[in-house]
Amino acid sequence: MKNTQLPVLTKEYQRQAAGMIRQYADKLIQMGYGFTRRQLKEMNYIDVQEFFEKKSNHNSMKREYLDLGKTIPQDQYFYYLIPCYKEGVFYIGMDQYMYWQVKDISMEDHTLTVYLMMHTKQMMHTWCPGLSGLYKYTYAPADTTIAFQSLESMSVQEVIHSIPLEQFSWTSDEKDAWRKFQNTIDLFAPVKDGSKEDAVYRLGKVFLTLSTILNRLLQTQNPHTVSDKSKTKTKIEHHMEVSDQSERKTTYIGKVQIRSSQKPRKPCTSITYHVDSWTKRGHIRHYKSGKTVYIPEKVCHRRKAETTKPANAKIILTDLHTNR
Repeated sequence: MKNTQLPVLTKEYQRQAAGMIRQYADKLIQMGYGFTRRQLKEMNYIDVQEFFEKKSNHNSMKREYLDLGKTIPQDQYFYYLIPCYKEGVFYIGMDQYMYWQVKDISMEDHTLTVYLMMHTKQMMHTWCPGLSGLYKYTYAPADTTIAFQSLESMSVQEVIHSIPLEQFSWTSDEKDAWRKFQNTIDLFAPVKDGSKEDAVYRLGKVFLTLSTILNRLLQTQNPHTVSDKSKTKTKIEHHMEVSDQSERKTTYIGKVQIRSSQKPRKPCTSITYHVDSWTKRGHIRHYKSGKTVYIPEKVCHRRKAETTKPANAKIILTDLHTNR
């Protein structure tokens, strides 16, 4: 992701602005926009720093991983786009975290809808939720291409203008300093104009690239998983609020690290059925009304065409409320 370069400011102003950004970020998170760094690290956390060139400040990806992405079969590209968790975080490096949450997947229409949000320390070296967007990715089988669009978005400029200053107990001088900071962001932050240089567009593009390359790694390499219980036992003793952390594991795929309580899901490019039919045994179903119904044993057939209406298989045995 591209860094936003701010003009040279006095150290006194930078200290003042950093403190105000911290308060502003806390308010955003309290209002439901964004997460703390600790919250992100406790999610399905994927460290993809290895994908990026360090000398480019993590703006450019390494050629070997771009080439790996080119080995994805074009007719399976949509399946590689679907992330290995429904919700999680990509850690890009340089204090840049990309949060995602899958909202909808349509296998029939080959569409994926996902919400993305950046979190960084690039504003005065202070943690703050950044730009976000709801993206819809569409795979076209005819020409094997992926297109995406932003259904809704919030730029960095919109984020820092989203909370009225009246909600802060700032002095008039502090409010003036914040307005100065807003003007600086308005001047130097990338605009939201729908072009390929648009920060919102780039966010959607980076997610597409990271998700597909990670899935290709999962498909072509053998992950190695190590339990984190030894690391988290002390945490549980001193911080009871993270008791579920004992189940987290670290999975290594080459130099990529994934921390989660569940193993990452490999891309599903095909479905293999092992039986054409199976027996579903009979059982008794209990209703809240007290009525019990016996469901007889039956044979289920995979993809069986319904040629006739099934007979009513439910046989009422008793109704406890009426002593029948």
